[in-house]
Amino acid sequence: MLKMKKLISLCAVMPLVVCAQQYDWKLQLDSDLNGELTDAPITTHKMAIETYAHIISGKFSTLATPHTLNGQLEAIQLTQIGSGSTQRIQFIVAEAEKRTYFLGQGTLSNGFKGAWFGANNDSGDFNLITAAQQPSTPLHCAEVLNQDPSAQSGIYSIDPDGGSAENAFNAYCDMTTDEGGWTLIGTFSKSQAGGYPHINQYDSFPDTTLSDPSHTGLYQGTLSHFTDVREQVACTSGGCQSAYQVSATTSELEMIRYTWGYIDQQEKQQQGFALPNCTDAYKSGASYNNCLYANDRNNTNVIGWQRDIHGAKHSCWLAHGVHKPNSLGS
Repeated sequence: MLKMKKLISLCAVMPLVVCAQQYDWKLQLDSDLNGELTDAPITTHKMAIETYAHIISGKFSTLATPHTLNGQLEAIQLTQIGSGSTQRIQFIVAEAEKRTYFLGQGTLSNGFKGAWFGANNDSGDFNLITAAQQPSTPLHCAEVLNQDPSAQSGIYSIDPDGGSAENAFNAYCDMTTDEGGWTLIGTFSKSQAGGYPHINQYDSFPDTTLSDPSHTGLYQGTLSHFTDVREQVACTSGGCQSAYQVSATTSELEMIRYTWGYIDQQEKQQQGFALPNCTDAYKSGASYNNCLYANDRNNTNVIGWQRDIHGAKHSCWLAHGVHKPNSLGS
């Protein structure tokens, strides 16, 4: 399970301080200047936009060559005749020496519409879909808990790949263990022999339960928004024990995930990628080099990061080719 380190952001502590905010916006274009987007081919671009006061700037995330956007929103002045709640917007999209000019109006809550003009007498209409129009999907379970400290453990829609609704999926969130905010990223069914040679052979997403999962899957997306990891393997009828790594880098988290593929793990080790250490308690406890109790890391019959760090008491781990059909999944 993964979680993001909780952060506290201080902003606007004085009246003159203005905070920059980042959003994902979408720009839709056609090439027929008639006052609205037509049924002709419409081009859609996704942009990472930053707003600072009434200044907007950003980069396109869907184009192979660098495109930048710079412009401004009209400052709304309710006492000015003709202003009202509608804002005018103007911006320039630049690619190398090419410039395209945009002018429109609307609101941040409903988006903007207008016209664009290119360098070769080409023109058309555009719609700008702003962040306020798009469903807000948390990146991970820690963000869910930060937004609602009373959130209970259960299934939530998240999108670690981008925070929008486009690639969202349902994930189990543990909101109580070790300060809460943990995202379940890997599960193994009790009815299946443990272990694959490569992690891409797992289903793309895990089960959505910690108790007796029937689905074998491993989240395959980006880990860049996570910092802490917990792997649970040592279980009895009285409960489970885990291994932890706090403030891990993205490459360390990826290496831990590669331990779920016994060939992937060996190949990465041969390439010089080190396996992270772990502790047997969250933010404390004894530390184990490469998360090992004994020196068996080169054993390709065993997968998983934790290798019996809790000794011979009651630990177990995922092993390819061996399973107990009547035991609970991990």
